[in-house]
Amino acid sequence: MPQSEWLARNASAFAVAALQPASEDEVVVLPRREISSWLDALPEERDDLWELVRAMRDRIAAQGSNSVQVSFQDGTDSGHLEIHIQSVQPAASTVPPSGLLSTGLHLIDAQDGRNLRLELIRCLRDDSLNRIDLLVSFIMKSGMGIIGQRLESAIERGAQIRVLTTDYLCVTDADALAQLLDMSEDAAPLEGNMDVRLFSDPRTSFHPKAYLFHSSESDHAQGFVGSNNLSRSGIETGVEWSLGTQEVQPLVTAFDQLWADKRNQPLNHEFLRTYRTKWRPTAGQIVPVGVETEAPTLTPQIRPIQAEALSALEESRGEGFAAGMVVMATGLGKTWLGAFDSAAFGRTLFVAHREEILRQSRDVFRQVRPDAELGLYMGAEKQPEADVVFASVQTLVRRLGEFAPDEFDYIVVDEFHHAAANSYRKVIDYFEPRFLLGLTATPERTDGADLLALCGDNLVFECGLIEGIERSELVPFRYWGIKDVADYEGIPWRNGRFEPAYLATRIETQQRAQQAFDEW
Repeated sequence: MPQSEWLARNASAFAVAALQPASEDEVVVLPRREISSWLDALPEERDDLWELVRAMRDRIAAQGSNSVQVSFQDGTDSGHLEIHIQSVQPAASTVPPSGLLSTGLHLIDAQDGRNLRLELIRCLRDDSLNRIDLLVSFIMKSGMGIIGQRLESAIERGAQIRVLTTDYLCVTDADALAQLLDMSEDAAPLEGNMDVRLFSDPRTSFHPKAYLFHSSESDHAQGFVGSNNLSRSGIETGVEWSLGTQEVQPLVTAFDQLWADKRNQPLNHEFLRTYRTKWRPTAGQIVPVGVETEAPTLTPQIRPIQAEALSALEESRGEGFAAGMVVMATGLGKTWLGAFDSAAFGRTLFVAHREEILRQSRDVFRQVRPDAELGLYMGAEKQPEADVVFASVQTLVRRLGEFAPDEFDYIVVDEFHHAAANSYRKVIDYFEPRFLLGLTATPERTDGADLLALCGDNLVFECGLIEGIERSELVPFRYWGIKDVADYEGIPWRNGRFEPAYLATRIETQQRAQQAFDEW
């Protein structure tokens, strides 16, 4: 069918008028890829298909229909999945097959591919829904695995997020709470925000499940209330019911009242530390509330190149070295190496010069050491008592006196080629760890500084870019050189480089971008 006849489209699907309509307004949503059934669709394809189903449903409803039916037709004969949307006359006191209710409510009942996961993802992708309130009794790792990155994206675009859960019976997964805590801390420098609280009263059960999305600038809103906990079984694979509505203001008002309850406790490092002492899940165990616990987080598999480096580090310590440098090309897993090697030690300090590196490194350590308390130490965020402290060198060097020289058993200095700077030298000279690991991909410095001298002249392991490619640990690359259309004449040259502000005006141009696109 020609694209000129498409009513709507996205990356994975398109909508057209039905060829043999059962009603005048019937439309069909089709996948771009040949898919014989809903179960054969990829997760992102399901998201896109359902997005168009909702758009076509709203289109038909806007034409005056009080009830809309959605039906799935597997391609047993045609070989192609079809999703039909049409207006219907609802039977008295019945729920239409689509799950859409004439009162403006719609039912998400885990039938015919309708599950809450799709609805949540659609709302989290909607930039206009910049107020998000999640009221969920139990939150599990699997649920965060589904919507975690989308929550982060919502924060980045400026959404204000409130999450209210509970410590009732210690069912909520401590690792899921750790992920929420990380998100709330990472939101500090962004436009958005995440605030997490836990209803804490052992005498009172806590079982609400509501997912509310609304806008601070319009009446646009969507809410879901039902039986769905935030877990894979709760929002995707299990048989759960939720009612969806666009009339969320009464729900938000009720949420505000519960949010202000004095029994709520803020999620912070102290709360999580205490909660972990009580939370010890057994995979598959059914707790009294009927929620199946999930397996503890599995430690990621060590890559062969990392295993060699770990063996070299152990051998080096056996020879009496208390420090060492590892040189590994970008992509070989230097941060993972530090996480694996430090796990057998006590408290760990991870030092870097950029906040982005510290946050990314914390996320790596979170996977290797899920039970450890991980804390940032930079700017306004300071958790100096955490098991693993991720500190910016700029903040640390000004506050060295707040730590004992033997405070940490293990220190990782990332981007070790910066270690010759005075700030790094002060940190290295002050602390007395059992072992110090310097990590870098580029050990050579133009100023001739001797980095090895900072590690007792101990180069523990080295695997450069070429060797990494030859060992199939890294993907081969090709350079393609072209003549630059930018004019560099007249740009001031100061301190051994072009003046950045002037340089930007010459290279950040439409002409240069078009050249790169055309050559590609």
